[in-house]
Amino acid sequence: MAADTSKLREYYQTVWRNVLTIFLGLSTEQIEEWADRHRESRYLSPMMAYHDPPLVRVSPLLISQKLRARLVFIEESRLLERIEKTIEADFKINQSNVLTFDWLSAKDRVEKILAEYGEALPRWSEEQEYAERLRRGLKEIQKGDNKH
Repeated sequence: MAADTSKLREYYQTVWRNVLTIFLGLSTEQIEEWADRHRESRYLSPMMAYHDPPLVRVSPLLISQKLRARLVFIEESRLLERIEKTIEADFKINQSNVLTFDWLSAKDRVEKILAEYGEALPRWSEEQEYAERLRRGLKEIQKGDNKH
């Protein structure tokens, strides 16, 4: 079972690393920061971390916060599903082809979808700044709630 988990972990991490590097331009350090927030230790068992297909974890990162704010939940869900299917196209990503998969063509396909919305792949630094502003705003709201 440990060998199975190790191979599965390697496969997922390869998918995530390719998407985060090729689609979003993240450095190794930025990928490690992202991975730290998504470690297996947050799950009841290591296998639960790999329950969903690997693209499910990273596809939300391909939609900017600006675009996400314009979409209602069902539209966002459909866009995520469309992005995931578009990345794979006719080639189901799996352990045997993850290293030879054409990630650049997949990126081009996703960029075309986002262009339909007048958007592009998000810039990681802008997304991180936006997330930090949200966290600060929530803290301020919570401070205000605690005063009452």
